[in-house]
Amino acid sequence: MFEIARNQRHTLIVNVIQKRLSTGLFCSFERFLNAQLGQKNPIILFDFSNAKSINFSATAELLEIYRAYNAIIDIAFCALPELPAFSESSYSLAQLLPLYSSTDAALKSDEFSIAQMRSLHGIVLAGDSPQNILPSFPPTLLPIMGHSLLQHNLQHLEKSGIRDVTVETGQFGTAIRRHLQLEIDSSGSHIGFYNSPTSLSASIWGKPMHRLSELQNTLSVFRRDTIVMLGHALPNTEILSTYHAHQSSDADITLVVPPPKEMNNQRGFLQQDCVTCLLIKGGALDGPPLPDIGFSYRELSHFFSRRGQKVHTVYATSETGIVSSLKAYIGVLSAALAGRYPLLRLKEFEPQGFQWRHPEAEVSPDLMVEGACYIGPGVKIASGVKIIGPASIESGCQIGRGARVEHSVLSEAHHTPAHALRRDVFASMDKIIPLHRSKVPTSAADILNQQARNPLSKHMRAS
Repeated sequence: MFEIARNQRHTLIVNVIQKRLSTGLFCSFERFLNAQLGQKNPIILFDFSNAKSINFSATAELLEIYRAYNAIIDIAFCALPELPAFSESSYSLAQLLPLYSSTDAALKSDEFSIAQMRSLHGIVLAGDSPQNILPSFPPTLLPIMGHSLLQHNLQHLEKSGIRDVTVETGQFGTAIRRHLQLEIDSSGSHIGFYNSPTSLSASIWGKPMHRLSELQNTLSVFRRDTIVMLGHALPNTEILSTYHAHQSSDADITLVVPPPKEMNNQRGFLQQDCVTCLLIKGGALDGPPLPDIGFSYRELSHFFSRRGQKVHTVYATSETGIVSSLKAYIGVLSAALAGRYPLLRLKEFEPQGFQWRHPEAEVSPDLMVEGACYIGPGVKIASGVKIIGPASIESGCQIGRGARVEHSVLSEAHHTPAHALRRDVFASMDKIIPLHRSKVPTSAADILNQQARNPLSKHMRAS
């Protein structure tokens, strides 16, 4: 009754060769699907193009099959013969069963395009600390418009249909696990952690390929197709289209590089030399350990070509959002506030220009804002406050009366006292860290001394 037509990339296409479909379908489909459960094919498409007719009883049995197995396997019925009698029901057949005109139409549909991604494994390198941005603080946890860089990556993977993710935490295992606890509880993905014992390099790229080699040796995670993303960079590529390009090219490795619009200098991306993520074909990393190199386009393409492996290059959807320094962090934040990352979508916000204000924020009517600014949920801003962007006021932060915030990021429910100045700083609950070389007060005494020398602060206190 069944004939396997194609078996590609965890998708099984099965021809139903019986021409007249009547009772007894349930038992035949049940035996076939039970046999396929051990083959780990998450998608099975049944092609009924050979069938000439189907009665009501057979359709009811197909419905029972779908209800019994849909939670385990993604099933679709293609080119099913028309059933006129069923149209008299209050529900159409298309409302009850996943019906498609052909197998090609099913494979191109949004539902099954995302379903195909479930076989893809995601890895986020979150343990990097480029140039020692923040001592004892992973830069992947730096906030960008309400979520950390790591959360943006995990949410992007989940929206793309990837359900199995490994987070490489490096030396920041405890901080990253604590940060992601709520994400793990609410996510539909399975998130695992790996603490790499490798001492991290101070270079921009942090030598991530050596850590991938450790993952391969310890967990054997590269036996299936895998996408690797940098935890300290904003996602800048549509994973679904990139994965399709990777499959159609039959490449062993696909490197995602900045888009052409970033080639505004004579060097081009080959000298700009950054790979924001890469797709690895299952088994492509088998063999000798990987060398101690970073996510450099030149190094990666040269290394894999010397191994005799096919390398494919894909342009990213948006500009590069790599946080390689605190100065770069402000640049990425500014680009995000200016809307230059189309993959960041804040549906609950209503931007006014480049000012993103959450409806749950309690803001004084006389707040003055200049430039791009993000104000998250639960923020409380008293009267007389002025904010000069780019600035980000993350959830739970409080700003006292007459305070001033310039080119800064306030996070982790940071409290800014009345008439205080926050300029070029990253301020969390327990620390204030300069974002540039300019001297920034880091203690209460320094803040009071600077306020005493600041004419603006004196004017605020007088008012």
